[in-house]
Formats: sequence, C-alpha cells, structure tokens
Amino acid sequence: MLEFVKSLIRSVLWESFLKRSFQTGSFDLLLIKGVSVYLKAIDAARKSVLRLILLMAALMMLIVGFVALHVGVFILAGWSLQTVGIITVCLGGAYFLIFGALMLVLTSERTWMKISKGAELVEKVTKSKCN
Repeated sequence: MLEFVKSLIRSVLWESFLKRSFQTGSFDLLLIKGVSVYLKAIDAARKSVLRLILLMAALMMLIVGFVALHVGVFILAGWSLQTVGIITVCLGGAYFLIFGALMLVLTSERTWMKISKGAELVEKVTKSKCN
C-alpha cells in the first residue's frame, strides 16, 4: 500500500509540476538555440552580401583596367583597323574560352565538395550512424 501511495504521489507530482517544467525548459532551450542559429544565418548572409559587393567592385576595376590596357596598346601600335579588328576578335575568343573553362571548374559540385569538405563530413556521419 505504501508503494502504491508513493507511486501515486510521484506520478501526480510528475504530471502536475515536473513534466511541465522539463517541457518548458526544453522548449525554451530549443527556442534559444533556434534564435541563435537564425542570427548566425543572418550574419553569414550579411557577410556574403558584403563579399559579393566587394567582388563586383573589384571585377569592375579589373574590366576597366583590362579594356584601357588593350585600347592603349592598339593606339600605340599603329596597326591598321583591320589588323586591330582581327586581334580583338582573337583575344575576345580566347578570353571567352578561358573564362568559360574557369567557370566550369569553379561551379562544379566536385570542387565545392572539396572546398567545403562535404564528402569527409558525410563519411564521418555515416560511419558514426552505422556503427
């Protein structure tokens, strides 16, 4: 009988007070973790936007310098207009092919998996879950 009363008191106490406090504490902790992850994501997005703006500014300066260099060389060389046109088309084609190859390499999934070490992470997680 004494065990029955103890178990009854324990279950009533658990249902009325302790269970709610544990659930509330866990939920509060979950909310705090969620807000923390959200704030980190906002910070990462802000940094990405800033890097993108700096990258665009650097790219614009690179393009301006590149064009100015070619125009200066063509003016100083004293070549005929037809020669300058042929050289410009050849250089443009070469630059296009170089840029295209570079973009294929930089945007490939294999490159990003190497940079982010995603394959190692997947292997580590699957090993720990399978064992």
